[in-house]
Amino acid sequence: MISQYTAIPGEGRLALRLCMAVARHTPSLSAELYRVIDEWRMERNRFQLDKAFSRNGRNNKRRKKETNIMALLDNITRGKENRPPRLFIYGQEGVGKSTIGAAAPNPVFIQTEDGLGEIDTAKFPLAKTLGEVFTYLNALVDEPHEFKTVVLDSADWLERLIWDQVCRDFGVRSIEKADGGYGKGYVHALTYWRQIIGLLNTLRDRRGMIVIVIAHSKVERFEDPENSAYDRYTPRLHKSATSLICEWSDAVFFATKRFRVSKEAGNGFQGERAIASPIGADGGERILRTVGSPACVAKNRYGLPGEIPMSWTALINAFKKSMEVRNAEMQ
Repeated sequence: MISQYTAIPGEGRLALRLCMAVARHTPSLSAELYRVIDEWRMERNRFQLDKAFSRNGRNNKRRKKETNIMALLDNITRGKENRPPRLFIYGQEGVGKSTIGAAAPNPVFIQTEDGLGEIDTAKFPLAKTLGEVFTYLNALVDEPHEFKTVVLDSADWLERLIWDQVCRDFGVRSIEKADGGYGKGYVHALTYWRQIIGLLNTLRDRRGMIVIVIAHSKVERFEDPENSAYDRYTPRLHKSATSLICEWSDAVFFATKRFRVSKEAGNGFQGERAIASPIGADGGERILRTVGSPACVAKNRYGLPGEIPMSWTALINAFKKSMEVRNAEMQ
């Protein structure tokens, strides 16, 4: 009968009183009853201690979690960050992309194409492999120097070095066949692009360097989901690399020349024909387009005007004026 009562969970005070009443009439059960009571009390104390420790453990975890949340909230900042810009400049051959890079403060070029022979500027030897590009970037990160700007010239020739490295990684001769094909080679190429961008970010954040990436342009068909398809200027890169670099950049500039298009009547059965003529001297005024349009890919995070004369001085003046306007609006 006693074992039946001790099997009842909980404190069982009613059962205990019944057992004690039975024990008073049955002396032989008293010793057994007191032993059971002592075991029950020890079990109850153990349960209460475990419950207390468990409660304290949960409280400690909750307090630790709250402390971590407060530590994260302490990292929240407000205001603009005064860091060097990351510029992506692309355009047609010979428009002056490298020239504007050479006019930046104390620049050094990492050249993947041989086109700086007529420009007096600091430059690494022509990189012929992706490994050499990484070596030059790491040297700028780790070694002492006084350069203020790093210019990567050009991204489309660098992309060829990246594709060559992907082909070596998979033992193929075409990136289309890397890792079994089906476009996987271009996905692997993005891994190297991200490593390049990581090193450029390190130069910007740790060494305080302006970052300029230069590329050539191409005309590409754009399938607009809201309108009919049309042609526009884009960087001469694979679309995945273009998206990655444009998203990373603080400003994407399209370097071009200003011109006008006129039409004249044809002779005989010929219809009208369009004739492009430059506006300005030296084959047309050179400008930077800073805002995207159906004609080109462009953007900026600084509120710059849609067009800027293509010179470093004009670009800096536009930056200063934009900052003055934005500061005045905030006051």
